[in-house]
Amino acid sequence: MILVADTHVHLYNCYDLAAAFRSAQRNLEKLARGQDNTVTKLLCLTERSDCHFFRDIISGAQKLPAGYEVHGCKNPSLLRIIAPGIELFVMAGRQLATFERLELLLLGIDAALKDRMTLDESIRASLDLGALPVIPWSPGKWLGHRGKLIANAIEKYGNGVVLSDSSLRPWPIMSRY
Repeated sequence: MILVADTHVHLYNCYDLAAAFRSAQRNLEKLARGQDNTVTKLLCLTERSDCHFFRDIISGAQKLPAGYEVHGCKNPSLLRIIAPGIELFVMAGRQLATFERLELLLLGIDAALKDRMTLDESIRASLDLGALPVIPWSPGKWLGHRGKLIANAIEKYGNGVVLSDSSLRPWPIMSRY
């Protein structure tokens, strides 16, 4: 099985969900093109503290477009969304803003943590909850003092923290990490 994932997804009530799901399906299929094995397509939500899409889908407060169905999975942090031509898994996840103005993504949980903790406190708290902490690359945030904080977190937590990349990152900066 091949897993293709978008690890930084925001879905808001104002979105056209059918268009969002079709676009996600199409983009993830492009990434998996040429694979002979079964491809699982995963969207990892990164919800802000004021957003509860995952929770609202489960409770029924967030309605899916006509023709779409949601199914639970053995893992309570996963949902399966299906419609004609669409099969996506959606993983619960949160997004924090740290004291240092860095982003930290917490994949695999729907528990809310407070914003404005230090990066180190945020990583420890996410690990305690069983989340996968992810530090996404962002223009200007991986340089200078904040870049040193990220390097320290990598050294301290090793494989316990994951770095995510963006296709928008310029090559000279890419080669540093």
